[in-house]
Amino acid sequence: MDALELMTTEHKSIKELLKLLRQSCLEIINETGKINTDFFKRSLNFIRNFADKHHHGKEEDMLFEIMKEEGGDLEHNLISGMEAEHNLGRLYVSQLEDAIADYEQGQSEAKLDIVGNVMAYVYLLERHIDKEDDTLFQYAKRALSQDKLNQLTELVQEYEQQSENKARRDELLSELEGLKTSPVIHK
Repeated sequence: MDALELMTTEHKSIKELLKLLRQSCLEIINETGKINTDFFKRSLNFIRNFADKHHHGKEEDMLFEIMKEEGGDLEHNLISGMEAEHNLGRLYVSQLEDAIADYEQGQSEAKLDIVGNVMAYVYLLERHIDKEDDTLFQYAKRALSQDKLNQLTELVQEYEQQSENKARRDELLSELEGLKTSPVIHK
């Protein structure tokens, strides 16, 4: 599997989490009871360590760098837009973490901040993933030389084969499976 195919496959796992997060907000709105903040903390762990560190790390440190080396203004503008969206996602994640802490401190209105930041993150990432899959990755396939695409794949495969990265990835994907059965509300 080449690097861009792997990144597209990782997007599918991230989309699974986005679906769970969207459903969790619906449960918060429709159900009474105390929010299971552990569900959101585990989701934050997946976001930070799989979506951001593992996945976005490869995009930012490998794909974007190779595209910048090869490209001109168009590539730089395209990449700047993707990086800005990565940073906006990080802001929503940070604000979600704050909202969870506020909720745990007894601030019931923090439910709004939890739902607001989760949904902002979900909407952002859904559009962002579509842009990467349908535009950025397709553009990279056309614009980068075969040597550069091979270099990217080698870098990504080397990163993936490092035992700590492989073990962490597997652990995080297992955590995603566990989130699918985790309650959002304690009734």
